[in-house]
Amino acid sequence: MKTFEDTNQQRNKGCAITVRKDLMFTQFPEISKRTTNIDSVWGMLILGGKRYMIGNVYLKLDYLAGVSEFLAMLDEAYIIGKHHHCVGVIAMGDFNARHIIWNDTVINKY
Repeated sequence: MKTFEDTNQQRNKGCAITVRKDLMFTQFPEISKRTTNIDSVWGMLILGGKRYMIGNVYLKLDYLAGVSEFLAMLDEAYIIGKHHHCVGVIAMGDFNARHIIWNDTVINKY
């Protein structure tokens, strides 16, 4: 396994992506560096002969500007992915978003 860490030096809690050694992953830190308020790791993963842009993100609780910053990261990941002929963008992480659609009894400001 190989681990890729966020370029924000875990300022907000940190995050990482761990990939099997036999898979190709190229990190794109320019996406993560769009903001210092969100910890993230973005890169291109080649799996089954297909390329995917993937990102792991940590958004601080009630950091409302984080939503627009995250969407800007998604836009950049899409543009870079299109340039590298990726079939799609996959985003995952801890968004600190609470809502009843996720079987939560609390709804936060997001």
